[in-house]
Amino acid sequence: MRYQHQWTGAIDHGSEIIVEAVSPDGPTRFNAKYLLGADGAGSAVRRSCDIEMIGPRSIQSFVMIHIAADFRRLVHPESGVIFFVVDPSSAGTFVSHGEDREWVFMVAWDPEAQPIDAFSTEHWSGIIRSAMVEPAAPFEVLNVSVWHMSAQVAQAYQQGRIFLVGDAAHRFPPTGGLGLNTGVADVHNLIWKIAAVEAGWLDAATLATYEDERKPVAVFNCEQSLQNAFKLIEIPIAFGFTQDIEASTHAMNSVLADDVGRAGVVAAIKNQAIHFDLLGLQLGHSYEGPLVIPDGIDALILDEPARDYVPSTRPGGRLPHAWLPDGGSTLDLIDPVVPTLLLAAGVERPSELVEFKVVVAECPAEIWRDAFGLSQSHCLIVRPDQHIAYRGDKSSWSDAMRRLMSAPAR
Repeated sequence: MRYQHQWTGAIDHGSEIIVEAVSPDGPTRFNAKYLLGADGAGSAVRRSCDIEMIGPRSIQSFVMIHIAADFRRLVHPESGVIFFVVDPSSAGTFVSHGEDREWVFMVAWDPEAQPIDAFSTEHWSGIIRSAMVEPAAPFEVLNVSVWHMSAQVAQAYQQGRIFLVGDAAHRFPPTGGLGLNTGVADVHNLIWKIAAVEAGWLDAATLATYEDERKPVAVFNCEQSLQNAFKLIEIPIAFGFTQDIEASTHAMNSVLADDVGRAGVVAAIKNQAIHFDLLGLQLGHSYEGPLVIPDGIDALILDEPARDYVPSTRPGGRLPHAWLPDGGSTLDLIDPVVPTLLLAAGVERPSELVEFKVVVAECPAEIWRDAFGLSQSHCLIVRPDQHIAYRGDKSSWSDAMRRLMSAPAR
């Protein structure tokens, strides 16, 4: 770890990268095998590679008011971390970063028409107070900044030995919370491949599968996040809001005083469930390509693929979780560095193990049968990122490993 270093550039020589940075002692250089640009939405690494972001850069702008506050007495202890304020005069979103410590309040804003520098701290404090049920709750404004809601995915994830991961590779609307999950899965997908190349059992050309596997996931997650953002408009519509604050307040009071109106608001709120329930996106993504050997079984067609997750051992998908007798998970059986040959407990182990970089693990017979739907003659080869590379007869596992190890480029 090199603390207090600011990255300023890199030179890719093909076999290594010269990283340029500024430290407290001045400019410095050091060698690296690879460079992972995990430097956020405004990635300097991405800009240095002239990699374009595809999609709208600014769908809507917001001001984020960062405050120090203890709001525990204002919220239920199990009510969550996001609080939507639906009111014509003070609409916005509170996000808790520790109920007794720090919060942010986000409000739609036009920074070109109203530059934030033109307003005092008292102005921002007034916005917070107007959105609170109890204006007397004390708080301190720490910072005010503008951010732009984007829906973009990088045109390329790799340039030579330089890779983009996380927000450097994709910028989503926050509606769904998919940015962090997608970024973590990016790194999980990439680092085992780099380790395999460095260990000599995968060809460097297979690093191209990082973009091939992860970019389609990011595109799908980006589209879903954008749909979630647009879907939120159903709630102010149900209240009858317009650009006129006085008319909107009257409409809101009328809606809340009417049984049919209240039912419409409840329906609009319930219709946002997908915003918070995206297990299909989080766990159900599946890969294709040279590091996955298909077995001819088609994927299930789901009515709501973003929400619905059906555990499966189909190649390309994530190994299903099941609780082991010792309290661990089937996912804990998977080695984080080399592929895992997963067998039913008690079956004879194959003899060709010494030929391959592979770990053998046994799965309890009842889980193998009931949760995985496999017979004792089956085996799974699971990649270090917990995605299944092969499902088939265990007598053919060595052929499958040879195929994976000799996986061609795109």
